[in-house]
Amino acid sequence: MEDDYEKVDAPADEVSSTSAKCCMFNLSNCDSRFVDLVYWRDIKKSGVCFASTFVLLCLLSYFSLLLVLTYAALLGLTVSGATYVYKKTMQAVQKSGDGHPFKECLSKPMTTPGERAEKAAMMLVEHVNPIATRVRSLFLVEHLVDTVKFGVVLWVMTYLFYWFNGYVLLLIHWVLLFSVPKIYETHKAKIDCCLEKANVKAKEVVAQVREKIPIGKKTAEAKKQK
Repeated sequence: MEDDYEKVDAPADEVSSTSAKCCMFNLSNCDSRFVDLVYWRDIKKSGVCFASTFVLLCLLSYFSLLLVLTYAALLGLTVSGATYVYKKTMQAVQKSGDGHPFKECLSKPMTTPGERAEKAAMMLVEHVNPIATRVRSLFLVEHLVDTVKFGVVLWVMTYLFYWFNGYVLLLIHWVLLFSVPKIYETHKAKIDCCLEKANVKAKEVVAQVREKIPIGKKTAEAKKQK
C-alpha cells in the first residue's frame, strides 16, 4: 500500500501546463498521411475518407454488419457488371479488339510481399505487448489506485453502452477525430489560454483537497520514523 500512497502524493506543482491539453491534439507520433487526413491538408482525400466512413458507420448503426457487407458487395458487383457490359458493347459497335475490359486490373498481382507482412506483424506486436502488460497490471491490482480508476471507467462505460451502441460511439469519435484537431489548430491561442486557466484552477482545487485530506502523509511519516 505504500507504493499507492506515494503515487497519489505527487505534488501539484509538478503538473505542467502542457499536461492539461487533451492528448488527442498531439498527433506527432502518427503517420504523416494520417495527420494530413485529419487536418484536412487535402480536402478531397479527407472528404472522401470522412464521408465514406461516416456513411458506413451510419449504416452499421441501423443494420447488421453482414447485411451492410452483402449490399456493398452487391453494389460493387452491379457497378462492375454494368461497366463490363458497357465496354463490351462499345467494342462491338466500334469493332475494336481491346479484349477484357478489366485486363489491366486482372494482370496485377494480388500477393502481399513477405517483408511488408513481417513489418506489419512487428508493428502489431509492438502495440499489443504494452496493452497486454497494462491490462494484466489493472486486473491483477498491481497499483490499487489505477485499478480503482479503471473500475470507475468500466462502470461509466456500462451507462454509455446502455444508451448508445458501439457503432454510434465510433461515429461520434470519428466526427471528433476529423473536427477537434482542426478546430484546435485554427484557434490554438484561445484554447491554450482556456486550458491554462482550467489547469491553474485544478491545481488550486487539488491543493485545497490535500490540505483537508492529507493523502500520502502516512508514507512520509513512516519514512521519517525509519
